[in-house]
Amino acid sequence: MDLAPSNHWAEPVVTIPLTDDRGPVLIEIDYRVAPERQAEFVAVLRRFRPIRQRDGAIRWDIWEDIAQPGRVIEVFIVESWVEHQRQHARVTQTDALDQDMLNMFHVGDQPPVVRHLLRPL
Repeated sequence: MDLAPSNHWAEPVVTIPLTDDRGPVLIEIDYRVAPERQAEFVAVLRRFRPIRQRDGAIRWDIWEDIAQPGRVIEVFIVESWVEHQRQHARVTQTDALDQDMLNMFHVGDQPPVVRHLLRPL
């Protein structure tokens, strides 16, 4: 395992003022996969649960869109914005390789969509 920081996560787009302790933060990663490969994809994605928890997630799950076959959403929650920033710093080179394998399932012209949501004040 290569535990060196990978810094492969893109910085979140932030358009509202944030304090470091704002939270919790819900992170959604919206994947599109070929429906016939969805079961295989989900099996690989499930291996990310301990990685996300190691990096600070307090909850983690996978959701399937019943209106759009092949749309799978990974969601995880971290306690605060600063904790999510730390999570970015904890992602390793080995994690980046695993993410590349996961992204090989993704179809479409754009990478998976990542959303950051906060509970309203």
